[in-house]
Amino acid sequence: MRLKERYRRLTLWNKISLWGSIASIVSIAIAIVLWRVPISAPIAIDWSAALADLQLLEEKAKGDALMSRTFWLAREPGATISLGECPSDKCMTFKLGRLRLEDRQIIQEVILIGDGFGVKHRPDTKYLVAVDNAIRVKGAALSLSLSGGPTVLEFGLQKGAEFEMFTPHADLKVSIVDLRTDSLRIRLDVKPPSGFSLN
Repeated sequence: MRLKERYRRLTLWNKISLWGSIASIVSIAIAIVLWRVPISAPIAIDWSAALADLQLLEEKAKGDALMSRTFWLAREPGATISLGECPSDKCMTFKLGRLRLEDRQIIQEVILIGDGFGVKHRPDTKYLVAVDNAIRVKGAALSLSLSGGPTVLEFGLQKGAEFEMFTPHADLKVSIVDLRTDSLRIRLDVKPPSGFSLN
């Protein structure tokens, strides 16, 4: 007797049992394959060495962002990321500070630590604080400490807000990703240095 004829003679419950058995065998086979085949781990970016790689990747990048890091503001209070070797003149550390409400606007403080930002106290001149690198802001402000404390980027969470800094080591841009209260996000993009200057 052929298999088709045998299958036709089975009752409904026997057919369900047959297909259940086949599904179980296939599931076990898939589980064994997935267990035995190693799953590659996600590629980790060594941010501390990121600036050293910029010169090597500059030709391939053609102005596109080489590295991006998204900060989830409500989920990652105090999140920190460093670019360049620290301490050194290339060190740039971004740290999420307070998330506050001021005049009906939500402001995320981003603390900028390191000599790579080019913010210096100049006792030898008439200026107390100098910024060596060109910056461009929209909906944001740079708060400079006269007492030697950290520089704070006060980033207003509004549509189109941006902060850009052009350093000899990299061009940096902070921008809005999502303004929904349950998923507030900003993004840091790092590009090869463009040489842009205000001079």
